[in-house]
Amino acid sequence: MICRMNACPICSRPSAARAHDSARPFCSIRCKQIDLGKWLSEDYRVAVPLESDGDEGSLLTSSLAEEA
Repeated sequence: MICRMNACPICSRPSAARAHDSARPFCSIRCKQIDLGKWLSEDYRVAVPLESDGDEGSLLTSSLAEEA
């Protein structure tokens, strides 16, 4: 069985893509915790909702009005 190596999204070290690895896609539990901390501290965020109720125009208008 060939094990493909991927780069860890946090430190870029090679990490093996194994199904039984609890830290996957990270190289270690430490990198996994760093990523979680970034989500919890809002370093990562989704700027606009991925799905809308079809009322995209009012979302754009209201966000532009808030900036002014």
